[in-house]
Amino acid sequence: YKNGKEKSVITYDYHPTRTSSMIKSWYENGQISRDDSLNKKWYENGQLKSEDVDGTDREWYENGQLKSERVDGTDREWYENGQLKYEFVNGEMINYKINGRKKKKKKYYFNRI
Repeated sequence: YKNGKEKSVITYDYHPTRTSSMIKSWYENGQISRDDSLNKKWYENGQLKSEDVDGTDREWYENGQLKSERVDGTDREWYENGQLKYEFVNGEMINYKINGRKKKKKKYYFNRI
């Protein structure tokens, strides 16, 4: 950046069969935005944006409210006000209205990668 602070650092790991890289980057104000070694990303205000830790993926809204979570075959997503938007559990998708009442229930079957 013009203020002399680093924008990002990319570390490469070369192997005969593959090459990998790790990125660590910052916003212009100095706040970290991404650290691949921790599997985390942040908003410019310092609030955690996303993380992938031990097979659990989570995302947050900028206000700190949990946005989504994926763990052990269960996916959930919330509205910014904290109400559950939907959950997907073992092939069954349940949608919710904004007031938290069940809207509809469907079963979906597909291969998870």
